[in-house]
Amino acid sequence: MEKFDLGWLAQYLVVLGLGASAAGVEDNIAAELFFASEACLAQTPYMFRPGVANIRTLLLLVQAKQVCYATCWALDACWNIVGLIVRLSIMMGLHRSWVPEPDEILTIFDEREQRKRLWNAVVKMDIQTSLVTGQSSPLPTDAFVANALDNIQGLPHNSCDLVATSYPLIYEILTRINTSMEMISYEEVLHYDTQLRRVMRLAVAAAENQCYVIRTTTDIFFRRVLMVLHRYYALDADAPNIYPTSYWSSLECCLALIVHHRALMAQCGALPNNVHLIARPFMLDFFAAALTTCIHLLSSDAPLSATIGSESTIPPRRTIMETIECCLDIFARESSHSVCFGTGYRLLSVVYELIPKHLT
Repeated sequence: MEKFDLGWLAQYLVVLGLGASAAGVEDNIAAELFFASEACLAQTPYMFRPGVANIRTLLLLVQAKQVCYATCWALDACWNIVGLIVRLSIMMGLHRSWVPEPDEILTIFDEREQRKRLWNAVVKMDIQTSLVTGQSSPLPTDAFVANALDNIQGLPHNSCDLVATSYPLIYEILTRINTSMEMISYEEVLHYDTQLRRVMRLAVAAAENQCYVIRTTTDIFFRRVLMVLHRYYALDADAPNIYPTSYWSSLECCLALIVHHRALMAQCGALPNNVHLIARPFMLDFFAAALTTCIHLLSSDAPLSATIGSESTIPPRRTIMETIECCLDIFARESSHSVCFGTGYRLLSVVYELIPKHLT
C-alpha cells in the first residue's frame, strides 16, 4: 500500500480550509479542514527535520488564524508561531544563498527560486507580526545576505522583489525601536524615512501594473512601517513645530491606511472571491491608524493644510472626519466578532466624540 505524504496532505488541507472560508461556507467545515491539516502536520517530523511543505503549511495556518479568526488575541498569539517558523526555516537553511553548479539541471534553479520566495514570505510575516505586537524579531543578523537597497536600480520592476529589498532596512528599524534601550533620535528617524520612502516609491510604482490586492497590500505594508518609525515624535504635543516630518508623515500614513480600510470593505460584493477578507490581517493596523488620526485631530489648532513633499496633500478636516466616520461604521460591523474588537470600537467611538466638531 502506497504511503501518503502527510506533509503535502497537511498543506493541501489548509489550502482547502482557506478556500472554504473565502467561499463563505459554514465555519465548521473550514475549521474541520484546519484541524485535519494540524493533525497531519503533527504526524510529520517537522520539529527536527522540517521540509518546504511544512513551512508552507505553518505559514498558511498563520494566515488562517489572521483571516478566518481575526481577533487581537489571535494576532498577538501569531508572534509565537511565527518565531517557530523563522527558527525552523533557518534550521533548514532557507536564509542562506544557494548557488548550484553550472552543469546542474534547470529544476535546481527553479527550486532555488521557490526557496528564496518562501524565505521572503517568512521574513515578511515576521516583520508584520513585529509591527503589530511591538515584539523583537528572532531573525539573526546574518539572515540577509546583503542589503540590496544599494543596487535597487538594477532590479527588475517587480513589486515582490522590490519589497524584499527593503527587509534588511526594516529589520534594522524594528531592532532599533523594539529592542534598543536607547530612544531612537529624530535624526535617525529622518535618515530611515529617506531610505524607506525611496524603495517604497519604486515598489508602489511597480505594483501599479499588478492586481488590486498586491497594490493595496504593498502600500499598507510600507505605511505601517512608517507609522511605527515616526510614532514617538509624531505624537509630541508640539510635533508640528519641532518634528514636522514625523507629524506630517504620521498623519499622511494614518489617512492612507483608513482610506485603504474603507476601500477594501467597500469591495464586498463588488469583486469576486471576497477580496474584503484581505482587510482582516490588518485590522489592528487600521485601528491604530484611526485612533492616531483622532489624536491628531483632538487639538483644535492642529495644522492640516500641508503638502507632503510632491506626492500628496492632507485633505480638509471635514473629509478626514467623514473618513473616520466610515471606519467607525466598519468597526461597528466587526465589533460583534469578538470581545476585543467590540472594546476597540467603543474606545475609538469615545475618542472620536472628544474631537471638536465645530471646526469642521
